[in-house]
Amino acid sequence: MNMNVITYGKQRIEDENLAIGGGEGNNLMLYHGMIGEELKPDTFSFNLIYDKGKLLFLIDANGKYLQDANGKFLVVKADDFDPESFRFGDTLQYYINDGATMVGQFYVQTVKRIAKKIYRFTCTSGIGMTTYYGHNGGIYESESLGNIVREIMGNIPYTIDAALADVTCKGWLPKVKAARDNLQALLFMSGGSVKKNPNGTINFGYIGSGVVKTIPDVNLNVGGSIENFEPATRVEVTSHEYHALQTDERITLYENTTGVAATHLVVDFTEPCHDLEATGLTIEESGANYAIVTGIGTLTGQKYTHVTSVYAIDTGRKSEPNVIQVQNNFMVNPGNVANVAKRVAGYYSIAKEVSYTMRVTNERPGDKVNFKDPFGDQQTGYIKNMHVTLSKRLNAAATIALDWTPGPFGDAYSAYRVFRQADIVNGRLTFPAEMVGAQALVVLLGGAGGGQAGFDGEQGHHATVIDHEPDLGGVVLGGAGGSPGQPGERGRIYSFYVNSLPSYYDGAAVGVGGAGGASNGDLGQTGTDTTLDAYSTADGSQLIDDYTNFLTGDSYGTLNTEGERGGDGGIGSGYGDWNLDTSTNGENHTNEDETVNYGGAYINGVRFRASKRNYRTAGVGGGGAAHKADGNVGQGGDPSTGFWRVVGGAGADAETWPQATETQAGRGGNGGGGGGGASASYSKTDNQSGYSYDLGTGGAGGLGSAGGQGGDGLIIVYYNPA
Repeated sequence: MNMNVITYGKQRIEDENLAIGGGEGNNLMLYHGMIGEELKPDTFSFNLIYDKGKLLFLIDANGKYLQDANGKFLVVKADDFDPESFRFGDTLQYYINDGATMVGQFYVQTVKRIAKKIYRFTCTSGIGMTTYYGHNGGIYESESLGNIVREIMGNIPYTIDAALADVTCKGWLPKVKAARDNLQALLFMSGGSVKKNPNGTINFGYIGSGVVKTIPDVNLNVGGSIENFEPATRVEVTSHEYHALQTDERITLYENTTGVAATHLVVDFTEPCHDLEATGLTIEESGANYAIVTGIGTLTGQKYTHVTSVYAIDTGRKSEPNVIQVQNNFMVNPGNVANVAKRVAGYYSIAKEVSYTMRVTNERPGDKVNFKDPFGDQQTGYIKNMHVTLSKRLNAAATIALDWTPGPFGDAYSAYRVFRQADIVNGRLTFPAEMVGAQALVVLLGGAGGGQAGFDGEQGHHATVIDHEPDLGGVVLGGAGGSPGQPGERGRIYSFYVNSLPSYYDGAAVGVGGAGGASNGDLGQTGTDTTLDAYSTADGSQLIDDYTNFLTGDSYGTLNTEGERGGDGGIGSGYGDWNLDTSTNGENHTNEDETVNYGGAYINGVRFRASKRNYRTAGVGGGGAAHKADGNVGQGGDPSTGFWRVVGGAGADAETWPQATETQAGRGGNGGGGGGGASASYSKTDNQSGYSYDLGTGGAGGLGSAGGQGGDGLIIVYYNPA
């Protein structure tokens, strides 16, 4: 006898307690999303006969009858099994084959009294329970699928196979009211599916392709049908990338400047945002899709830059044009889009499905089965769904997909290789044997642009006014240090997919980084293109953000920084202040490696007499330091030579940066040091009433360095070893 058994805690309900037939029957709906294109929950509905005076058997954890030490069965009165005591979410287990075969664990949704002694239970699977709560989603940079599934499933028991759990997730999941929506997006992206553990709980894994269950002819009811479909001729799948850039548009997400203060208010965004800023509000919690705020004020954020591309393949099926498009799964990215497209193409190229009514033994949706179709031909296919009617002899209306091979699963690529100009011989790039014939994604990164040259330091200032009163000399500033140059432009990127990688490509060249600007703010040159056969970064786009290796997390094509500013020149004191020691050294410069270059030393003014003439000279400031260079000392008054026309110290000439690392933009050049200031000096010959003046000469500004050369390009090939 194929007895139905339902267990609840330690209690066991058998066929005699089920109202079989009549009215709303006892039904079990089992589903399997073949490629994650849908995620329907299994449902279970049954009518329970509730006889208050009846005895019910108790069972152990395995669903077996409990017995005492003398072998007597343990029972309870039905009074202790009140259908109206069930609450939403209570668990039931359903078995067939006299309790030997677990069908699944279900959760009570409703219990409705439909007759004096009959209660109708409607239940759903663990997947169904995920529709009753939401998921915040977010932007995932490199998260494992297993971790995100853990977020979604909460307290619902499940297991997940390691191969599926280890899939890398990169993309966006929106904030949803039904967590099942985001679970479905993950399974579709990865090719994962929902199976059952022996105890009836959920197992996430890949659909099997090897084990085949044979359905005996005797279990197939007479009849059945074969439905022919119009197969897909082409599949187009949109790949998504999200970038958080400083230049992203800033938008207002919430504004409350005059109303009642918000208290723990949940603000949901219509699109993902980063770098949230609150004015007057307290952000208590936030993510890419939402924020919880308190107070009166404004909340703003920057929209992610969203880049899309379309991966298209032809299925090779001959029929009327039938294009399947996948556009709005935002977890599909360049690392998995090829596999997604192949799975979709494989599934929607199915030309036939068989509908059969069959006796249920241990078959389940997702099983690979061998059977005879309604025309007597032996077939192999996968069960898509089963509608089971509970009775002594369990029958199911099943749908079986023919001519379908599951996969490919997970990320499209498991390995990668980086190629440089040194790997190219006479314009030919040859691949190792393990790569030949492999499915591949080829990424070309062009040479990056050179940095802008640093600006020259200003010449030091000098006195501009002659005053005949010797004690009214002024203080003159040194020249400002040169401004830094800006980094060069990112290189260009071009990528293409290959179903079968050839043994070599001709026309191969890796782009060379552009030279930095030569002097005083000159802009750097763009890098040259990376080419491979007819493919070239000239046909690609300029990188807007770092390019990330999705297998390792390494970044390429990074934007560099501006250079370093030159130090200011020192102050030169006027001739009237010669004895007040107000001149200063040029400004020091601390380099990024914490070493220090020093400004040139100042020189005080002097007073001396030579050849019947009195001299009073100004002090001069030292020249400013620059990157890896010290400032210079100026020329002051010299009694031994009679020199009295002073010159400020020259600013330092900055050193240039080395070439940037591969694919990185060239760094901006460094500013030159400012020249030291110099004020007026004077002299007076004996017995003459007039003075001779010299306004002084400010020190020359130092030269800014050339911009750094941009990094050379690369060729990155992702592949699955053949």
